[in-house]
Amino acid sequence: MPIPQQKTPDRRISRRQKALRAKMSRRGFDAFLITNPHNVRYFCGFTGDDSWVVLTAGRCALLTDSRYTEQARSECCHCDVLERKGSLHALCRQFLSENEARIVGFESDAVTYRLWSLLQGDGLEWQPSTGLVESQRMTKDPEEVRRIGRAISVAQAAFLQVRELIKPGVTEVWLANKLDAIQRQLGASGSSFEPIVLFGERASLPHGRPSERVLKEGEQVLIDWGARVGLYDSDLTRVLLPSKISGKLRRIYQIVLDAQRAAIDAAKPGMSGRQLDAVARKVIEKAHYGKAFGHGLGHGVGLEIHEGPVLSRFSTDELKPGMVVTIEPGIYIPGWGGVRIEDMILITRTGRRVLTSLPKSMDEVCVI
Repeated sequence: MPIPQQKTPDRRISRRQKALRAKMSRRGFDAFLITNPHNVRYFCGFTGDDSWVVLTAGRCALLTDSRYTEQARSECCHCDVLERKGSLHALCRQFLSENEARIVGFESDAVTYRLWSLLQGDGLEWQPSTGLVESQRMTKDPEEVRRIGRAISVAQAAFLQVRELIKPGVTEVWLANKLDAIQRQLGASGSSFEPIVLFGERASLPHGRPSERVLKEGEQVLIDWGARVGLYDSDLTRVLLPSKISGKLRRIYQIVLDAQRAAIDAAKPGMSGRQLDAVARKVIEKAHYGKAFGHGLGHGVGLEIHEGPVLSRFSTDELKPGMVVTIEPGIYIPGWGGVRIEDMILITRTGRRVLTSLPKSMDEVCVI
């Protein structure tokens, strides 16, 4: 049987493990259990399912089963691959016992009470932890930024193709399915999330699901979508307008665009999520639509479509160089419709760099 070719060592993964070990030491953990699939991928490069990572001061182990052993050995060069014969939790306890670990941290957001109960025994003391891994993932390295850039490129190219298909008579769900299919044809493994396509008054639903609603003459089209490429996501929103646009729609679109541009221009390291949210919110409130902007300004994007940092009225997350976030203010009026404009930016040492490039000025989006 041929031996699986092992992946070339990735210094990024080695640095990630080193950083987590430093955090473990400060918390007094002898080991740390990682069960969130996104965090498993982040710390060892494994892209399969139903597997855990256990990190100690001297070892990193991927606990998996026979379905993934060959794949794991080809993908993971910074950890031992251990194949379970029984349950994962039994193998985990055995590994910890053999490595003389007693105090073990775990991801409290990912471990259920039942799993926590099964992990008990063998003299182990389990300590819950929140955000220990996610705080590392907030800051992207250059390769992660490149991968996010590729996901953005696919999403933007797909949108430009779909835009040509928009005409009265199409349905929301048909257009959403077309967008998903085109992204896959262009190289995405899939959409980052189910595309949101909403016509007319249904655009007042910030996270509405596409329906059989038919597009009529003179209606706006809100599209929120993203592509997943190389495990990384993208997230954009555009509103396309009819050639004959009402005064109310014109005014609301311009308010949202002004709010978004103000926030993008203001973004820089050292700001809190709350401070940046306030920049956009002030523009919308000054126009007397503050109550129509209910959600936060944005969020981080990476291995997951929603991750830290959070940009909202309540967020104390600090923006740092390497963070990739969305800027997506909106105004939503039930029974009338809504407008949201979303781009992705990279926080740099001196400010920000806009990663997305689709047109959004009013004359460029009046295409229906």
